[in-house]
Amino acid sequence: MIKFFRKIRQNLIMENKTSKYLKYAIGEILLVVIGILIALQINNWNEERKNRILEADYYCQFLEDINQDALEIKKQLDINELRIKNSNKFISLMQQSSFTQFDVIQAMLGAISKTTFTFQPSKAAFEDLKSSGNLGLLKDITIKNKLIAYYTTLEGLIDVIDANSDSSINAFFNYEKDFSEIGWQYLPFVNTEIDTSQVDIKALTPIDYPSKELKKQLLSDAVMFLGTSSRKKDLYLTIANEINIMQNILSNKCNSKND
Repeated sequence: MIKFFRKIRQNLIMENKTSKYLKYAIGEILLVVIGILIALQINNWNEERKNRILEADYYCQFLEDINQDALEIKKQLDINELRIKNSNKFISLMQQSSFTQFDVIQAMLGAISKTTFTFQPSKAAFEDLKSSGNLGLLKDITIKNKLIAYYTTLEGLIDVIDANSDSSINAFFNYEKDFSEIGWQYLPFVNTEIDTSQVDIKALTPIDYPSKELKKQLLSDAVMFLGTSSRKKDLYLTIANEINIMQNILSNKCNSKND
C-alpha cells in the first residue's frame, strides 16, 4: 500500500503536475490523520469497555462485602440478645431477698458477655478502590455517594456502640467497689488460681452479705447493663437496615452485569 502511494507521488512529480500533487499530498495527510483518529477512538472504546467491566466487578465485590456485613450483624444481634436476657436475670436476682456471691458474679458475666466484640464492616473492595485510585471508575454517582455515606454512617454508629461497651466494662471494673464482697473470687479464671491451702474462700463472704449498699450498687449496674445492651440493639438494627438498603441497590447492579 505504501509503495502504491509512493508511485502515485512520483508520477505526479515527473509529469510536473504540482497542483495535483499538492492536492494528493493533502488528501494523503488527511487520510493518515483520519486513520490515527479512528485508531485513537477504537483504543478509547476498548479502554472504556475495560473500565465498565471493572466497574461492574467492583459492584459485585461491594455486594460480597456487604453480604458478609449482614452475617456479622446478625451474629452481633444474637449475642446482644443474650446480654439483654442475662441483664434481666441480673435485675431479677437483685430483687430477691437473698442470693450468693456466685449467683452475682455469674449474672454479671452474662450481662457483659463479649460486649467488647464489636461489629466491624468488611471494607476490602472499598479500601482497594481508594488505594488504587479507581474511585473515579464508579460512574453511577448515586451509588458512589450511597457507598461513601454507608461506610461513614457505620463508622459513627460503631463509635457509639463502642462507647456503650466501654461503659459496661468500666462499671464491671469499678475500682471503688469491694471485689471480694461482690464475689470476684468466683470468677472462673480467678477461682482456678486460688490456692485453697492458704485462702479460705468462704471467709471472703461478709456476715451481713449482701449489704444494702452493695445490693443498691449491683441493682444499678444491672439496670445499666440492660440499658447499654438495649442501646446497642437499636444501633445494630440501624446498621442492619443500612445493610439491607445497600444489598438491594448492589444486587441490581451486580445482576445487570450477568445479564
